[in-house]
Amino acid sequence: MLFWHGDQSRYGFADESDGPYVLDFLAQTGPQCADIFTELQRLTGGVAPMPQQSEAARLFDEISRRFKEHQFKDPFHESLLLYEFLTSLWRDATRIPAERDPVAFASEYIERRYHLPITMDEVAQAAGISREHLTRRLTRKWGQSPGKRIQELRLKAGKDLVCNTTAPIEAICQHCGYLDPDAFARAFSRKFKISPSRMRQQFLEHASISKNNRIVL
Repeated sequence: MLFWHGDQSRYGFADESDGPYVLDFLAQTGPQCADIFTELQRLTGGVAPMPQQSEAARLFDEISRRFKEHQFKDPFHESLLLYEFLTSLWRDATRIPAERDPVAFASEYIERRYHLPITMDEVAQAAGISREHLTRRLTRKWGQSPGKRIQELRLKAGKDLVCNTTAPIEAICQHCGYLDPDAFARAFSRKFKISPSRMRQQFLEHASISKNNRIVL
């Protein structure tokens, strides 16, 4: 899972930066940790946001700094901070600020959970407004129904995995929110006018040709 915070760029690396890219990461094990992580992943998908002023961002920076400077008091102190970090991420993922725009919240909710079997009743309940009202507002926002939006997100993710991984098509369809491989293949073919397996074959052939035609100076 990825956590991002800091500047406004997608990968935490500003466009004007000319220095090396530095990646900070945390590794943690333990049964309770696994339970929290599994629930967090269910709520947020593969990317969990950390707003700059959030408790999670503060803890992430503190843990990273203490590790680099060898400033943990003992293993219990280290474990405590790590569990506080995971818990704060979980709180952020489940909290709905009163002042938050319910449509913006619902849009983000769908963007993070399209790979899950979500329903508009679930999204509306999480956003705090009726399903009918939310559906109308999201349709105006996107120019398409929420159902079509979810399908587009799933198929785009499926296309990326088909072209850039060697994962079986059956595994890809489940990762993208489709329970039935045949339903995924039919939707994929309607959207891209080609089957998933044939698209992968064409992508590999094109990559091979490009590699063979590369000029080395």
